[in-house]
Amino acid sequence: MVVTVGIDPGTRSFDVVVLSDGEVIEARSYSSATIAKEGYESILELIKKHKPDIVVGPSGYGTPIVCNEDIVKPRLFVEKILLLSGYAGESLHGDVHGGEVYVGMVKLVDALWKSEINTCYMPGVIHLTTVPYYRKINKIDMGTVDKLASAFYVLYRLGEETNYNEINIVLAELGYGYNAVLLIEKGRITDGHGGTVVSNSLLSIGGLDAEIPAILGWWSRELNFSGGVLGACEATEPEEALSRREEKCRNALQAMIYSLAKNIYALKRESVKQVYLTGRLSRIREVREYLEAEGVKVQTLPLGLGVKEAAVGYSLLGDGLVGGKAKLLFNHMRIREACGGTLDWVIHPAFDGPKRKFHEAVRESLTREAWERFSCGDA
Repeated sequence: MVVTVGIDPGTRSFDVVVLSDGEVIEARSYSSATIAKEGYESILELIKKHKPDIVVGPSGYGTPIVCNEDIVKPRLFVEKILLLSGYAGESLHGDVHGGEVYVGMVKLVDALWKSEINTCYMPGVIHLTTVPYYRKINKIDMGTVDKLASAFYVLYRLGEETNYNEINIVLAELGYGYNAVLLIEKGRITDGHGGTVVSNSLLSIGGLDAEIPAILGWWSRELNFSGGVLGACEATEPEEALSRREEKCRNALQAMIYSLAKNIYALKRESVKQVYLTGRLSRIREVREYLEAEGVKVQTLPLGLGVKEAAVGYSLLGDGLVGGKAKLLFNHMRIREACGGTLDWVIHPAFDGPKRKFHEAVRESLTREAWERFSCGDA
């Protein structure tokens, strides 16, 4: 019997799911603000109670598979590699709405490492070898690990009745902080538009016209957590924003829905017959109706656990890694082959400095054996 724990670090909540032989036996949701301010003890207690074979830790932008035994300096690993922070001298803090997830992740990754619990961290979409090299050029966010985990959950569910090779779908993950759209062909992720590539979300400005930072003369990570629907609507909850009638608010909402539809159509292929929604917003009927008004017919897979699909996906990834019921899908998606550094595919010459610093952090925070996973034959 395989017991796994998955931890999905969301902008609004840290969701934790425990699986036993692929079945959910416990699911908990913790406020990201609470984890950032009060600590990680409640999550550690839950993990220790179940004595899991593996924990899949909060993985941020992702990494070729790295486990605690590979990590030498956990804080450097989480800040520079999982969170891509500190390259412009900015500090991690929870004062910015949405920034609590950064603080919570740093604390939790460090605690999991010190606890010696068997913990591993997973790749994002850009690390997958099933995504062709040319689709990665000048991209960083093609879908963070939570987006990949949601795709894993959906594929696992669909695979109960359909051969993985026959699954051709587009998945739109609609979160509190960021949205993303992924293309899945023959049961494998082959392309993706991540939360800082698609347009505005509830919280974030999303995809950015490069003229904006050029005119400002600067840009900081904390600005990614504003410019979305909630700000335009002066709201804190999606339902509140949906009820507002002010023109600025309605236009921001329409921009989000229109952009999502545009990104879905951009990835859709002739073989793709279905579009699935996951994430916090997928549960809201009006959001689904707005998308369908843009010509996008959507489907959902009801979960009913009080946590996001990504949290179940995180735990299923662990089950697959250690040879449980999700092993077939894990191998089919070629997740173990993931390679490369998250910044490797940016070819603009001005980015050489951050790429060099990234790989310096890899060498300093991980064992020599783990370094090899950050090199791809074509990157």
